[in-house]
Amino acid sequence: MTVSAEYIKEQLNSLKESRRWANRREIGFLPKIVEEGENIHALTVTLSNEKKWLLALTDQRIVLIHRMMFDAEKDEISLEMISNFKINNGLFFSKIDLDLFDGSKRTFDSIMKKDAKKIAGLLDSAI
Repeated sequence: MTVSAEYIKEQLNSLKESRRWANRREIGFLPKIVEEGENIHALTVTLSNEKKWLLALTDQRIVLIHRMMFDAEKDEISLEMISNFKINNGLFFSKIDLDLFDGSKRTFDSIMKKDAKKIAGLLDSAI
């Protein structure tokens, strides 16, 4: 079951970094994607598969939203599927590589360094 826009707004207001991403149109799709009882712990923008995505880390999964003209493309990775991750820090941006239990790999590039460190800490405690 999806949640209300107010539920998402309350969660985003509790995240300091959400102010940077509050004007992104992808935010409007979160109520249709986030499930009841699911909590958003981090929010950032990343490059993956040559597209710019809004990345929302919840207590259950990583949700990726790519805004298209009138709709959005969504991808997700359950935290239970992540076997390992590695963070590579550059001068301003970081890259996070995920190894999944099914043998596949996912890369999230050009994440603001501060956001990547927060996500890495949350992933470390979740997996």
